[in-house]
Parts: sequence; structure tokens; C-alpha cells
Amino acid sequence: MFETKNMNDFNQPNSSKYTFPQSLPVVYKKAADALEAFIKNKKPLETSLNLFKKHPKIAYELAKTALKYAPIIDYLIEELDILSFYEEEFKKETIVQILIADLLWGSQILMSDSKEVSIVKSLEQNIRETFLEAVNANHSFISPPLPCSLPVYVRVNTLVKSIDEGIQQFQDEGWKFLPFCDTYSNHLIQLSRIKKLEFMRDFHVPEVLVFPPGTNFREHPAFLIGTYFIQEKGSCLSSYLLNPKPGSLVLDACAGFGLQTNHIANILGNHGKIIALENHPERFEKLCDLVELSSVHCVDIFDDDIYDIHFGPETNDIKYILINPNCTYSGIFARLGNTEPEVRFRYQHSLRRILRRILHCFPQVKRVVYTVCSVYPEEGEMLVDEALGNLQGSYVLMNAKEMLWHEWNTPCIPGYICSNNCLRLSPGNDGCQGYFIAVFERVPAVPVPIYQEIPEPIIRPNINAYKRIEREIEKEFDMINFVNHQPARFNGKMPKQKLKRTHDQTSGIPSLMSIPVHHISNSNHNRFALQHRPNLPFPPKRFNPNFVPPLVPHGQNHRINPFFNKKKKIPKQ
Repeated sequence: MFETKNMNDFNQPNSSKYTFPQSLPVVYKKAADALEAFIKNKKPLETSLNLFKKHPKIAYELAKTALKYAPIIDYLIEELDILSFYEEEFKKETIVQILIADLLWGSQILMSDSKEVSIVKSLEQNIRETFLEAVNANHSFISPPLPCSLPVYVRVNTLVKSIDEGIQQFQDEGWKFLPFCDTYSNHLIQLSRIKKLEFMRDFHVPEVLVFPPGTNFREHPAFLIGTYFIQEKGSCLSSYLLNPKPGSLVLDACAGFGLQTNHIANILGNHGKIIALENHPERFEKLCDLVELSSVHCVDIFDDDIYDIHFGPETNDIKYILINPNCTYSGIFARLGNTEPEVRFRYQHSLRRILRRILHCFPQVKRVVYTVCSVYPEEGEMLVDEALGNLQGSYVLMNAKEMLWHEWNTPCIPGYICSNNCLRLSPGNDGCQGYFIAVFERVPAVPVPIYQEIPEPIIRPNINAYKRIEREIEKEFDMINFVNHQPARFNGKMPKQKLKRTHDQTSGIPSLMSIPVHHISNSNHNRFALQHRPNLPFPPKRFNPNFVPPLVPHGQNHRINPFFNKKKKIPKQ
């Protein structure tokens, strides 16, 4: 069914093999020089950039952002060993710092084909996920920039220790165990008042214990040997709602570092079989280490993705599937600033392909759980509505709130068909990172439509539609300090939007179009836009589900580009 690869087959990118057509943009160079002058000589950033006439404000913001998040950036550089592996490419450490700052907290799209930028682009996924690990581990240098202080969720590895034994161990170490609450509302009140050296049991997932914000278990012996895991509630809740029966065959389609794989094995009691897929070499290695560490004996691990599966008799026996793919991680990163539309559009297309592939290619499955750490509807409700429309009644969407005994308060984003049946977790309402969860149940009597591959998107995202989504999310899900019940705003300022022509001058911008504009005649523009319009819009303020904002074909669309600050007028047609 799968072709197993050797880890040695995966090589890190070597920039010496390629010829790069562009040099590093001047704005990055000047920002790096200003940052270096400040670190070495305490020279003010304004003084260093005083003579820089081209985009001094952008360079200043980049340098200031790199200084603000310096501990986080230094940790990422050291953890990924960037400077030692790319010693020749990065003569100055400040260049890496500036590029990472722009990637995570600035434009979030590195618009250049230079050698240095290309290297950081190739490491983007590693950078984001290493940051995600640091957030989950509650590193001390991560906490100050975040406006929310969230509790720490610890899952007991029930293959090693029972829940009662776990609770008793923490009590023996001096922790006070708080009583279980009768309702979820009372649980949230008690959670908001939790004090130092107090802990409690999660209301929904019995094997999850909750500790005060800032609790540090990184050096705790029981965590180092896999008796306990720090794992977000949304991640635990998705495995809990999948609820595979012992003896079943389960597919963990995007296994990642293996926390959910271990949780599924806990639910199965090591009776059954889990097929865990992970094609990223570093995550694959960590997945293998975690499975070996945590006494899991029912997992087969493959360094493949869902598109490498060869369907046969064994895949027909898969009854439960968990989908937790890579996304914008806006459930975490929203606390640091919004994700740019281009990035969100790219992830939306990837998630759409994965969800369709799984729902259409496993007709014998009983239940599929789709979950993302995202606050955006185009990664949640919008995709689920679209998927249900293509399935022709072969699946039904389970009421996840009913599966949790209707003990849930946070609403989904309104205006979508699936909103009443899915789950949304938010920091302000639930005291955990933002997640979206949908539970699909197979209807055996209805055949599944034939799978058809989704072509590459040929219409660029309507940035105004995405901005409207952000405004609606901020209204519905305002980030609230969960502990102190004080309003909290995003820390970083979003850079000013700059407009750029996108016809033949976007060589450094990753294209989302497969058909250039000059292949479309002017007379066919309207018909072309209507035929290939993706499901991008978010309902406006009155939540009219039939509202469709206009999309502009490639070549006539606004783009955000920090290196171009002139406004191009779009002629009327």
C-alpha cells in the first residue's frame, strides 16, 4: 500500500546548486545593517536609516520587529541550526533575523528570488512549526509578546499510567486538585480563577488535566519519558470526537509530531492498528521517536502523504480517519497579527484538496474528523460547506455540540450551513488556542461521488473580501485576556498596504495562477471570471449567504508588496 523511504534520502536544500536571478532587496540589507549597528554600538535605528531614502519606514519597522521578538527569533535560528548549515550564504546573522521577522510578523510573504530569501522560504514550514512547539511548551521567552495568558493542558498517557494515578502523582508533588464542575460554564469560571499550584480535570476530555498559565513542565522527569504530554485541548478534542473502537483500523492522515497518534492509541488501548502518514523528514523522525517513547505498539508509520496511497484491500478496512493538516495556525498566530490573504488563499487550496481526497476515496470509512488550528472560515466553515455540497448526501455532518452533551458555548462563524454542527474553540471563550473541528459520518446507503482532482486556482483572492473576514472575526471573537477578563489587542501593527502591478513584473512573487492574463481576451473577461470563481467570499455584516464579491482576473488585481508604494489606477472597462 505504501512505499517506505529511508530518512537518509531526504536532503536539506543546498543553495550552491542553483543560480539566483536576484540579489537581496535593499530594504532587507538596510534593515539588517541598522539592526547590527544597534546591537553592537547601540546606534538608534532612526539614525542608521536617516540617509536611506527608499522605503525607510519599512526598513525601520522590520528592524524594530526583529528587536521586539529577538529572543524568539534567536531560539528559532539556534533550534533549526540555520547559521551553521548556511554559513556561506548568511554572512550576517541580522539578515536571517530580519527575514524571519518579516515572515512571521511582517508582510508574511517574502517577495524576492534572492539566495537568502529562497533559503528562508524553504525553511518556512520548519520555522512556523518550531515556533508552534515553543508556544505549546510555554517557553519563557514566548509568553511576554502574547496578549493572552492561557492555561496549560496536560494529557495523561493512559498506556503507561491511569488517570487516577496521574492525579495522585501531581498531588504528591504538592499540587492541589480542584473539584470537578457540574456544567461547562462553571468549569470556565473555575478555570479563570485557577491559582498557582492548583490543577483540575478538563470538562470534556477525561485524560486531560489543566494547570495555571505559565506552568513549566519542560524538565519534569515524567514528561521526558512520555508519561505525560503537553497538548492543546483542541488537538485532544478532535481525537476524542473521532472515538475509534478498539480493534479498528485508523488513518492519521497528517500525523505531525505524533501527539494525536498517541492519543488515538490511548483510546484504542493499543488494540487495533493506526496508519500514521508524515512526509516531512524532521516531523517523521520526531513522530518515530515519540511513538517509541510512549509505549505505542499499534502504529505503522510511513513517510508518505495522502496522495501516495495505493488503494487496495487494506485501505478498504480503514474505518476512522483524522485530518489535521498544516494551515495558517492563526489560532496561535492571530495573537501576533493577522495572516496575509495570499498565505491564507494558498492554504485554503491545499486544505480543499486534502479534504476532498479523503472524503471521496475511502467509501468504507465510518467517521472522518477534520480539524485545523485556525480562526479563519476559509479553512473551516467555508471548506466544510463546499465539501458537503460535493458529496451528494454520502456523508452527514454530526452535531459536535450534541456529542459534547450540548455543553459548549462558543458559536461557529455564522452564515454557513455547517455552523450549527461544527465546533470552534477560542482563547477568549474557552481558555485554549483557536481550533475548528468538523465530524463527518458516512452514510453507507449512498454511493460516494467519483473523486476528481482540483485544478490549481486561476483567480487571485479578493483581498477586500479577506479583510472583511478579519473585521467580522474581530467582532465575533475578540481576543480577551482569559485570566483577568480584560480586553487584549494585537501587539504588532500591521504594515501599510502597498499596491503593485502584477502583469509581467511579479517574478519574485509565488504565483497562484496557472493561466496568464494575456491568454484571456477582453471580451471573455466577465465570462471567464464567472466560470472560475472560487468560493472565497465571507458573508457581509448582515450575513447574507448569497452575497458574492467580485473577483478580478490575474493582472488586474491589487497586491500587497512592501517594496512598492505607488498606487496603480485600474482603468474602467
